[in-house]
Order: sequence, then C-alpha cells, then structure tokens
Amino acid sequence: MVLNIMLLSKLWYVGAVSCLTNGFLTTVLGDIFGFIWRTTEWVNRRMVTSPPNLRGLGLYAVRERLQAMYVKHIADFVWGPPTKWRAFAFYFLALPNCGIIIHPFYVAAISAFKAVTAIVPKLDRQGATVKFCYSILQSASFLPARVERLLPEFSVTWRALATGDLSPNARNISWRAVHILPVRTFLVHLKISSATACPLCQTQSETVTHLLAQCVTVRSVWARIETRFHLKLPRDSTKLIHLNFDTADVDQASTAAVVVSELVHAIWVYRNRVVFDAETVSTSRLIAGVSTRLRLRVEADYSRLTTADFEVRWGRYTDAVYVDPV
Repeated sequence: MVLNIMLLSKLWYVGAVSCLTNGFLTTVLGDIFGFIWRTTEWVNRRMVTSPPNLRGLGLYAVRERLQAMYVKHIADFVWGPPTKWRAFAFYFLALPNCGIIIHPFYVAAISAFKAVTAIVPKLDRQGATVKFCYSILQSASFLPARVERLLPEFSVTWRALATGDLSPNARNISWRAVHILPVRTFLVHLKISSATACPLCQTQSETVTHLLAQCVTVRSVWARIETRFHLKLPRDSTKLIHLNFDTADVDQASTAAVVVSELVHAIWVYRNRVVFDAETVSTSRLIAGVSTRLRLRVEADYSRLTTADFEVRWGRYTDAVYVDPV
C-alpha cells in the first residue's frame, strides 16, 4: 500500500481528469514493475495486481483503477446534481449528429462505463464508487492459474500425483511438467536465455510437450516402453504428460502412471546431462537409463509391498522390466 501511494498518488490526480495514452501507461507500468523486480519479472502481473482473496499481492492495477475513476465521473454526470461542470461536460460529450467529435477523455470514460454496466446492469450512483467499479473491472480481467484455465483434465493429473504410488523424484518432475518446467522456450520467455532449440534433436523448439513426448530421440523410447509393457498409452501428448490414460483398468492405470513418471524423470535427467555435462545424444543410453530406473523401482516395491500388492502392481510386467534394454 505504501508503494501504491508513493508511486501512483500523482498519477491518480492527473488520470482522473485527463485521458492518459496507452504508451504512457505502458511506460509507467514498466517503471513500477521494474522497481519491484529490478530485472526479471518472476510473477505474472495479473497475479501481482489481483486482490489477496484471489491469491494475488493486491497492488493497484493502474488501467483498471483509472477506468473506475472514469466510471465514477460518468455516474456523477448522469445521476449527480445539476452543477456548472455538467453543462461544460455536455460540450465535450457532444450531442448525436451535431458534427462535434467527442473528447478522448469521454470516449475512454464511456467505454469504461459500458464495461462495468455489462457486468452490473443495474448500476446506480450509490453503487458506482471507485472501489466497487475497480473490484468489478479487476475481477473481470483476472487470469486464473494457467493449468486451471487451459487444462480442464488437470483433476485426473492431480489424482494420479496425489493418490498414486510415484517415487518422490518422478512425482516432482511430473508436477513441474504440468506447471513450470524450465525448458528453453520458457527461459527465453523470461529473458534468461536466447537458445530455443531442443538439445536432443536440435531441430525444433524445446517445449515441455516436445521434449517429453514429441522429440525424435524420445519417441522411440516411448514406443519401446509401450511395446515392452503392453501398455496402451494415449496418442495425445498432453494426456500422456498429464497421466490421463483413459482406461477402466485401475491397476493398469496405476502401473502406467509409475512407468510414465519414471520415464519423464529419466528424460529430464538425460536432457540436463546433455545440456550441462556435454554428453552425446544417444537413444540407447536413454533407454538403458529408463530401464535401470524401472528395475530399481521394482526391486524397491518387492521389498516394501506385500506379495499380493506386488503381484497386482508388477506381476504381469516383471519380465518386461528385466528384459535386455538394448
């Protein structure tokens, strides 16, 4: 709140009576967020300006607050007492078909007023306060978490991660894969790096979907694992990464979640070795790494699970786990 008062007090005074250009507002927002972050903006601006009850930090959204002031101005003009400034405002608002161009301030004010009344049709002067209009405009422009907005099947992923029997490392990477995994396109977006090419194939941009499911280096690994375990994995890369197997066989889906998460973890570890340790790209080495991880997992389950539970989990896959990976 102190930061809002320090940086924006004069802005509210000027913006309440004049129409500030988009270029000016963009510059002001850049200065504000530059003051907060110094270098890289680590949080989405909407999250920073959203209210705390929406998991935000509560800083003022400059554009929305200025629009709320405009709405208050129009509300006073429409429902307020007959004062001299209203007669002066009529000149800038102009009458229909009079040939007078509406002043830019009132163009912006009417636009903001329409935006609020589209959400609250029965707006009146008592309700058209700056605080109320700001909350309406802010809630309308608030962006929920990306995974909630773009991936409605995330509930399936959450159940697989929360109730499944994934190893801690595999669960961590699977969770990050559906949230924020620092692949190269993401690092470029944050202006941390300028390289976008996939380190495994060097032909496509490295996105999460490409790296974990579509890269030519890993596609053969997925095919090998699918054939070896007789698993019917989804062709949709998004469903694959989100552990959504669309199968009525709960036991098979549980085992598939373990296998897929271990493979995703192995791909990520192998990718990092290529990037940071300058290892040469080798599909056979990646397959050997996946097989080793699965063997260790089966051996760990054999010692900790009952015979019946182990048979349900790995009984029909034990031969596939211990087959020669090459």
